[in-house]
Amino acid sequence: DVPIYAGDGVVRRAPALQATVDAQAAAVHLGSATAGRLGLSAGARVTVRQGDHSIALAVEIDPRVPEGCAYIPVGLAEAARLGEAYGPLTIGGQAT
Repeated sequence: DVPIYAGDGVVRRAPALQATVDAQAAAVHLGSATAGRLGLSAGARVTVRQGDHSIALAVEIDPRVPEGCAYIPVGLAEAARLGEAYGPLTIGGQAT
């Protein structure tokens, strides 16, 4: 999905909107079992790779994310560098 204040150029560039609690920072959301299997905890910085592209993101533990999956919101500048919205990722050197 696209975070509420990342949908278009006007809201992405509005400092007042980006300062609200509804503005979502780029992070990789993992279920607790997946994070544990990868040896990651909340707040850790990890490299996420997709194809030839990689970005560094903070880890967020999210019970809504199924085991073996990762969720990275689209529409954020950091996530745009990965490319496709859906597909296999490598997180911290391990495929997810």
